[in-house]
Amino acid sequence: MLAKLLEEVLQLKDIVLTVGIPESVAELFIKEPEIEFSDGWLTCECRDWHIHMKYEDLKEVKFVEAPSHGSEQLSYSIRFIDHEGRQRLAVYFLDLYDESGKLREEKLEPYRRLKGEFEANT
Repeated sequence: MLAKLLEEVLQLKDIVLTVGIPESVAELFIKEPEIEFSDGWLTCECRDWHIHMKYEDLKEVKFVEAPSHGSEQLSYSIRFIDHEGRQRLAVYFLDLYDESGKLREEKLEPYRRLKGEFEANT
């Protein structure tokens, strides 16, 4: 189930991945990824970067809706947590609000769909 969710999420448009610890985070913007699962590892390759992550160590997935950097707008993310409670990867959905600050419902549809599918299968 985790591999399927990871594969679907990594192929979405308007997302950014964060990898690292709270004090040092890399933000990776995805464009035309090549995704491979092999021997318990995920490889996601883009033009200028790639990531390898042992996805078999993942224990939990959190769908998070939280205030975005002190604004009234909400941030939507999917967070992948390992057996030790560490966040290994987070996927943030981008471009959710228009110029007037109104939520673009169509941009949030992939988040809601994936959340519903994941919760129905766990």
